[in-house]
Amino acid sequence: MTLRGAKRPKESHPRGGVEMNTGYRNHKANATRLQRGMTLIEIMVVVLIMGLIMGTVGYAVFRYLRRSEIKTTKMKVQRVLDAVQEYMADPDSGHQGNCVTDLNVLVPERVKRDMLKDAWNQPLKITCAGERICVYSVGRNKSDENGGGDDIKACTETDGKDD
Repeated sequence: MTLRGAKRPKESHPRGGVEMNTGYRNHKANATRLQRGMTLIEIMVVVLIMGLIMGTVGYAVFRYLRRSEIKTTKMKVQRVLDAVQEYMADPDSGHQGNCVTDLNVLVPERVKRDMLKDAWNQPLKITCAGERICVYSVGRNKSDENGGGDDIKACTETDGKDD
């Protein structure tokens, strides 16, 4: 039993002589073990895990981006359709009752010029069939399918149907 403040007894060294404290030798062994570093396999496992995480996050981000492009284009198409209806209803426009074939007549009074392009930088298109007016984007594939396929379309409701 040792008293407080008493010095620790010196231990004998196996090769003779006296060692001051055994804690120093253990500290030195631990330091050598820590300085050894990581093996190549450990580094490869860490890189693989990081790659899997980044791939999963990247996939989720691109899916979100694709959805946001579609939502943005849907809002633009609907806003341009509303502007066309306002323009055609305005007696001062000179197009009252006639279909608008050039969407540029809506700029700048009713819409900004950037509203006339979809999220893929393609111009919006308009079709008229009787009183039914449709404004559409050619969609992500950028091929005109007249409102079909992946095209994003908004139409006026003349017969109770909306595509």
